Amino acid sequence: MHWPFYPRLFLALATTEFLGALLYASDIRFGGWILLGSLAISTPLRHNWWDHIHHPVQLQVQLDQFIKCVGLAGALCYFLATSKGTRHRNKYERWMDQMKADREAKAAQLQAAAQAAPLTAGESKKDS
Repeated sequence: MHWPFYPRLFLALATTEFLGALLYASDIRFGGWILLGSLAISTPLRHNWWDHIHHPVQLQVQLDQFIKCVGLAGALCYFLATSKGTRHRNKYERWMDQMKADREAKAAQLQAAAQAAPLTAGESKKDS
């Protein structure tokens, strides 16, 4: 089966896969979704093993490639299910943890300074 829009479709899929691979390599979750979507579209179009029933060699080659793409889709599903998100989010979380630690350290310093402060002229040790 050959449709007239195949070359443009394959160019669009190749571009999408390249963009998804760049995002995936950068540990951005959306890249995994892009790759999974392009695999869902391109796998049955590129590796249509059911059209090669009468050619055993072509059937085996296309079936192998089809199963490989299904395995890649499974690996992407695992990545999407277990990843926390983007690397930027992790940097944000580390920044928030650092800000919290800084606030706690400053509060501890203020508390220590308040306890160590000398008494003023109007105060006595009995008031404390």
